[in-house]
Amino acid sequence: MASVQGKTDAVVTWAKGWPELDGYLKLNAVSTEAGEHALNTVYNDVAITEYVDGTAKREYTFALIMIAEWSDGFDGINAEANRLGESWIDWVAGQYPDNVPDFGQNASISKIEPLYNVPSLAMVYQEDSLAKYMFQAKITYTE
Repeated sequence: MASVQGKTDAVVTWAKGWPELDGYLKLNAVSTEAGEHALNTVYNDVAITEYVDGTAKREYTFALIMIAEWSDGFDGINAEANRLGESWIDWVAGQYPDNVPDFGQNASISKIEPLYNVPSLAMVYQEDSLAKYMFQAKITYTE
């Protein structure tokens, strides 16, 4: 049986490597301040293929959240926030095979990929001129 213990910590530590974060990343918590970033767990660590030896190919899914400035005008604020989110997606997509989270000695990571090719505008906080962007990603591994 695969162990889930420690995997979330490993993914948070790994995700802090995105250069725009400067090492600052929350877990399952984000406030409404520009520049906030969080990794949110998504309830999915599913076995997609089970093998006779007791190991399984599994998927660990997570969401990356960012709070950025938002504008209802014709300026470049929203486009800049979107570009920042796209850069995070590109970073995640480029990490395998050289930079992967440490899932322990019994796990072998075979893929890291964003599930979407653009960040989603998840919510607008109009009164605060802020927006919440997010995208999901997954790590495929065998353990």
